[in-house]
Amino acid sequence: MYNVLCLIPGVSVEYLDHRKTILSRNIERLHDCACNLTVHVYDYAGVGLLPEEVDKVVSGNLGLYQVFQLYADEVNQYEYIIVLLDDVEILNIDLDFMIDKYNQYNMDIMSPTVSNDSAWAHKVMKTYDRMMIREVNFIELFCYIMKPAVFHEWTSIMTHENTFGWGIDTNMKLLLNVDLYLFDAFKIKHHYINTVDSRLPLHQVCVAQMREYNRLMSKKRNLKLQDFPDYTVLRELDYNQ
Repeated sequence: MYNVLCLIPGVSVEYLDHRKTILSRNIERLHDCACNLTVHVYDYAGVGLLPEEVDKVVSGNLGLYQVFQLYADEVNQYEYIIVLLDDVEILNIDLDFMIDKYNQYNMDIMSPTVSNDSAWAHKVMKTYDRMMIREVNFIELFCYIMKPAVFHEWTSIMTHENTFGWGIDTNMKLLLNVDLYLFDAFKIKHHYINTVDSRLPLHQVCVAQMREYNRLMSKKRNLKLQDFPDYTVLRELDYNQ
């Protein structure tokens, strides 16, 4: 039985009641898996989640990089880390099966695919009918599953300025050469496209941060990073292999 930490790095006040429902459903579905599960929530919006819903709640107004630094030592106590966004609902999952395949193929980061009725996801993230395990060059940050060593490697390419994390997932394969996999048999649903307010869509803020991140990281690593590289499938694996 695996020791697993599920980390929700922030909760928005927008559609708060539904987000709490999503959180409860996700905890229930993860507890159904054969693992020792611990759930931590970073409550940057001050929404005051009920303490019985999670094992630990930390409040504050930190950006994504700083939130993950709070857990830099704690993640080492677990065998696997799940980073799960607050507007992403786990529809079905089998962690035992995924972890077996994770180790069989020496994966670095894996994720369920995104249901086709979700509010938003890149095409490569969507569920295919062929029910394969797909090695890809990009996984959007919805539900990452990885070992602590990969968590540290992943957070090492974050910056204080990139509050929402855009650009980190798009160029992660290039920056870290990690092996990324999607599982068609297991699905998540992305419910919302958030806004900062009615006048300024969040994606405009994120795109600006992403381009500044790419500029800084390109200079630091002597690499040319792209805002929107080609997201492609590298190979497909049969579930029975």
